[in-house]
Amino acid sequence: MTEKIILVLIPIIGVAMAAGVVYWQSWRDGVLPNQKPRKK
Repeated sequence: MTEKIILVLIPIIGVAMAAGVVYWQSWRDGVLPNQKPRKK
């Protein structure tokens, strides 16, 4: 039972991490609204 739960959680965690990284990069680059564009 635990193995099935782990097999289900692994792809969910992977997608969540990927979405988090994309969101963080967008926020860092100033793409998201309500953020002042920052030049390096």
